[in-house]
Amino acid sequence: MASSAEVQQTLLDFVQVLIHQVLFARKVYPEETFEARRHLGVAGPDNFALRSRHPELCAYIDGAVRDLADLLRRGEAERLAILVLGAPLAQSSAAPSDVLVVPNVLETFVLELSGAPAAISGVHKLLEQLRGFLVRVCVCEQQLTPLAPEELSFSLEVHTVHAPSEELCQRWVSCSRSEAGTGPSRIVPLKSMVAEEAGFDMRLLVAQRQP
Repeated sequence: MASSAEVQQTLLDFVQVLIHQVLFARKVYPEETFEARRHLGVAGPDNFALRSRHPELCAYIDGAVRDLADLLRRGEAERLAILVLGAPLAQSSAAPSDVLVVPNVLETFVLELSGAPAAISGVHKLLEQLRGFLVRVCVCEQQLTPLAPEELSFSLEVHTVHAPSEELCQRWVSCSRSEAGTGPSRIVPLKSMVAEEAGFDMRLLVAQRQP
């Protein structure tokens, strides 16, 4: 028997690995800056999942996942967006002397969530389902248009069902969903699951901006 807290931790561990896997798969950082870690038996390079070696990057991702924990427990986490960014875009404002710098969102990996983790009889089936998501990210380049070789970065967005708490607002910058991308996008579904016993559903897709 796995408690709801254990199921939640399993999901959070998965989200943490998922973020690192996306950064590796889309070459946001050089391949040599990642190290192999076994997680859920994912069939990645050398049968390992990848994790960044950079302490500050790991700390940023770990902090974001910790903030997600309370939202998951209350069933208020609606989606997590991993934005792959190119060089910032400059746009003229109303004042001729002012230039606005806006994010250049090339791709958005969207993990949609509904429900809240619940106790289950065992985690084996859940682990198998989560493993499927990581495998799809490992091979996502087969479905996505290659990104131009340029300096990339990323940001994370957490979309909530209700207005976030004051404490969360102190650590996250408020944004509108319209800011998650610019221009027409091609939607590429990667994986979905219905975990009835575990109490939540999940879907992963990519919105890739078109030229």
